[in-house]
Amino acid sequence: MNHKLLLGITCCLVCLFAACDNDKNEADLPINGTYSSSSEYAPKVLELYYSEALLGGKYVYLHTEDEKTATITLFDVIPGEKETVLTGVGLTAQGDSTYAFSGQDTDSGRSLTFSGTVEEKKMVLNVDATLPQHALLGTWDLTGDPLVLRWESSVAFRVSLAGISISMYPDLLVPMLTEPLAPLITSALQRVTFGADGNIIATYARGGQWLPSPTNMVRYYMDGEHIRVFLDLEKILQMILLDTRSEPEEENTLWDVIVSIQKLFTEGIPMGYRTGANGTAEIFIEQDVLEPFMDETILSLLSGLIGGDGDDDNILLSMLPDILEQLPAVFRGTSVFEAGLKLTQE
Repeated sequence: MNHKLLLGITCCLVCLFAACDNDKNEADLPINGTYSSSSEYAPKVLELYYSEALLGGKYVYLHTEDEKTATITLFDVIPGEKETVLTGVGLTAQGDSTYAFSGQDTDSGRSLTFSGTVEEKKMVLNVDATLPQHALLGTWDLTGDPLVLRWESSVAFRVSLAGISISMYPDLLVPMLTEPLAPLITSALQRVTFGADGNIIATYARGGQWLPSPTNMVRYYMDGEHIRVFLDLEKILQMILLDTRSEPEEENTLWDVIVSIQKLFTEGIPMGYRTGANGTAEIFIEQDVLEPFMDETILSLLSGLIGGDGDDDNILLSMLPDILEQLPAVFRGTSVFEAGLKLTQE
């Protein structure tokens, strides 16, 4: 009896330790963890496609307890959603510790489909989403008079013209800006499309033809009376440098300006908009968006980018150094500021 009792106790202990070991393995399953498209979470690599185009700078967390069903959390993948939690995602073993998955999700008027594969050190994920409908959805052409520019301030600029110092309020400066800028804008930009997936696609001039901007370079979502716009810095800089063939020093300045923009607007760049009954719209940046730029470092970068040494043959360029230096004071007195584009729907 004693031997049988000892054998029974031993079997119970073995089963207990085996159960504990299984619990440990469930928590430490190889495919659990964070997958990233940056090196921050290497070696778990994320290859993420949004609207069939590669989307960088994101990460995804996967957790499963039984390698049959998982919870997958997307971080900043869907425009306007900090976290998108996909629960009850079925995992199908494909051999060699690789699993396939797919599914759908609907929340707050938006829908998405997803599919992919995951293994210990890599996830490939495809996501397609349709966001709620809104007034700007669709394709818009630039109007013949494409520039929105309204600027009223109680503080005037002091500028020098032909050696004479004069005071010039911003509303008098507006026509001097719109006249030369309007043809430049229409020669560089033809139309803008606000996609149902949260992408903004611009048709722009390059090499004598009109081309669409890359998918996922500029994304957006509607936030009440504003649009929140998110930029892919690397794609934007690559496109600018490809089109302008900038010198190395100018490349660094462009990068510094774009990084400054991104740092100031981690929640997206807010833009106001208005739509008219006759199929027109205005999209614009407002005063509070530009106020963070009233900083010596940023203004210095902008001055270097524009070329703020003055130009005696161009009245506006000759005034730029004085204007940039006085911008903070003039903005403190500003009551109205809007700068953007006038559009008409196709």
